[in-house]
Amino acid sequence: MDLDTGWHVDGMVARPAGATGGCFSDAYRVSRADGAQGFLKALDFSRALDVPDPVPWFQAFTTAYLFERDILAACDARRLDRIVRSIAHGYADVDQTPLLGRVPYIIFERAEQDVGSALILVGTVDLAWRLRSLHHVATALFQLHQNGIAHQDVKASNVLLFKSAGSKVADLGCASVRGGSAPRDGLAFAGDPAHAAPEGLYGYVDPEWNVRRIGCDAYHLGSLLVFLFSQASMTALLYAGIPEPMRPEHGVKFEEALPHLQTAFSSAVATVETAFPTEVKSDLSAIVRELCYPDPRERGRTRKHLERIGPLTMQRYVTRFDFLARRAEALVRRA
Repeated sequence: MDLDTGWHVDGMVARPAGATGGCFSDAYRVSRADGAQGFLKALDFSRALDVPDPVPWFQAFTTAYLFERDILAACDARRLDRIVRSIAHGYADVDQTPLLGRVPYIIFERAEQDVGSALILVGTVDLAWRLRSLHHVATALFQLHQNGIAHQDVKASNVLLFKSAGSKVADLGCASVRGGSAPRDGLAFAGDPAHAAPEGLYGYVDPEWNVRRIGCDAYHLGSLLVFLFSQASMTALLYAGIPEPMRPEHGVKFEEALPHLQTAFSSAVATVETAFPTEVKSDLSAIVRELCYPDPRERGRTRKHLERIGPLTMQRYVTRFDFLARRAEALVRRA
């Protein structure tokens, strides 16, 4: 169909097997007469009819849609160039059914693929590519944090690849805004449970926004690093090392589980280190230890600086990943 924003819907994008998120939306390929290509996310309110009381669900979906639409517009206005741009939004009238016949949508710039798909399709990608992608993601998080926004759901499927621009971060549906309100602020962990930071698994909510939200993004950046080299999430590796009685499903408090998490973390890092190339092994191991440390109150702290100066910031990791990527790129040019 043709949309009143000037776009044409070309076809639905099938959900990959095992995909997470997007339970109440569908994706479509769209194009414009001038040759522009886009990716359309349409809300599917019909799935709320399966619950006993659908009206609160309709309200929740509408609130989530408006939040994502507006926060994307704010990112675009502030020129956050490492965030996937929203290029149009509106409503498609698909039939005359009350509530369901008017479908809200957002159109995004279309990427080539996401990082997870790239690893599956291409196999082992080069070191420079992985490090540059991590630099881009760290930059995206730094841009968001500078504007009082925490992403809270960074994972391989939310990092999209563009031919000329490199990697950008997508999907701000789980975001939190400092001093504002967001649809998922009431949750201990807002993103995909399979990628939850350890405190989120145990329902621990730190009273300080920076620790609670920026700390979550830091963990996800570290977990993405782990995934790019091992194709496993830090959460899965960490969970595997927790003694059965101390696992979150048994109602254990975070403070009680923390010593066991720290032991499991040391073991997980030792496993991950074997996947790091020799030339960057010490650098990447140090970054993982800082970003994924189980206690969010200590996350980002280095051995060299026992007392962190100021709040946790992504700026240091932007610089470190850029340095490592440049070094790897130089090796490629000399080869």
